Amino acid sequence: MLIIFSLFFPLFLLQLVLCQDFTNKTIKSELEDLRKDILSLRKPKKVSVFKCSRKNPKKRCASVVKLNNQEIYISPKHRLTTCVIQKNFSSMMIAIMCYLFDDKKFLEKHDHLADNEWSNMECRTSNFVRSNNEVIKKFNNNNPKNYLKKWQSILIVREPVDRFISGYMHHCSLELGSYKYTRKCFYCNGNLNCFVQNLYRVTTSNLKNVNNIDIFIKQHFFPQTWRCEYFQYKKFYKVIKYDASNLTTFYDSLIKILNKRKVSSEKIDYINKEIHTVKSYHATSGKKATIEFTEKLYKNANILDLLQRIYYPDFKEFKFPFPEVEKI
Repeated sequence: MLIIFSLFFPLFLLQLVLCQDFTNKTIKSELEDLRKDILSLRKPKKVSVFKCSRKNPKKRCASVVKLNNQEIYISPKHRLTTCVIQKNFSSMMIAIMCYLFDDKKFLEKHDHLADNEWSNMECRTSNFVRSNNEVIKKFNNNNPKNYLKKWQSILIVREPVDRFISGYMHHCSLELGSYKYTRKCFYCNGNLNCFVQNLYRVTTSNLKNVNNIDIFIKQHFFPQTWRCEYFQYKKFYKVIKYDASNLTTFYDSLIKILNKRKVSSEKIDYINKEIHTVKSYHATSGKKATIEFTEKLYKNANILDLLQRIYYPDFKEFKFPFPEVEKI
């Protein structure tokens, strides 16, 4: 509507001009102004492009880093693995893999998938390794070609800012954070700006600083592409995007993979029922404090800019749109 008005309003003015006793010079001037107005409508608006700079310390972005010590769970009978990334449906995914590994032993101790502790040593001592190479050696006769061809590995990823919010609220926030006064949260005492500035400093620093950081921060707040030997095995992974606002699509994708791996219908029914009805105790989405925190964060241009730089590899690799600051 505005474009139509912009096009025809100058014409209306021109008609008024022509109806009055103006000189030819005045008419030419009005016509030239009209021509410029029309041309300006054709020019596309400039879109602000997010840029990274290695030289400017305030404009750096995280690069590609390969972290050691992955968290991979295995179900050998289904030739299925998953590399766990914290805050990406991780607690439930560990429980699912432990259940698939030994359902009888699992159900002897737990009524629900959500009852499983991530540190369940009965499960971890049997079906947990630190690298894909370990899976190949221990569960596939040291045959890498067969592993890449016959096995399937699930990698669950999440929109970076959404994942950050979940991790920060659960562990480091002033309202809910259980580690806000500790090294696991940079000793920031629930101060968001302090935490994000420190996280930015580390993730855009050198490899030595990255490796020396607390493992808890690596697990919960480092870019997802740094985990799971991602760039080495990216063609092998079946990537599923976790979206707390659209869980139905996520659950359907997960169940589809389990069906393809020939998991029994009885086990799939149990898993499907559990993920739809029992929420993980670690979940933060939907809580009042999280909703209020999210609204404030998306109005903070400085924090959002730093988060885009911290998680730049994730935004680019998994094609998540860069977030926009909400107008106050």
